[in-house]
Amino acid sequence: MGRFFAGLALVLLAGVSCGGVDTPPAPSPSVGAETSPSPTVTFGAAKVLIDTEGGSVIVNAEKAETPEQRAVGLMHRTSLAPDAGMVFLFFEERTGGFYMKNTLIPLSIAFFDSEGIIVA
Repeated sequence: MGRFFAGLALVLLAGVSCGGVDTPPAPSPSVGAETSPSPTVTFGAAKVLIDTEGGSVIVNAEKAETPEQRAVGLMHRTSLAPDAGMVFLFFEERTGGFYMKNTLIPLSIAFFDSEGIIVA
């Protein structure tokens, strides 16, 4: 379980997912993905800049902003580009977690606060 601040959670390859809707795979125009679980759920694109002690990293991310998008996440994906990920946006402070239903790829997740600082 992680704490979400007014901010975002970024999930990367190693992978990413937040599951909730059990639907079959279908093609999607999403960034860096081969498959998506639903033709009716699409994601906007974003670039996320992460500054580290070793330098900056740019992640080509899909945005999951709505409850439906966050429920589908990256379920049923068979691959994700090395520089790709998904950003889960929350617009109020909250406590919660992610579960990885129907996740077929390795996972890594980072939680950001409202200032864009990685807190976990």
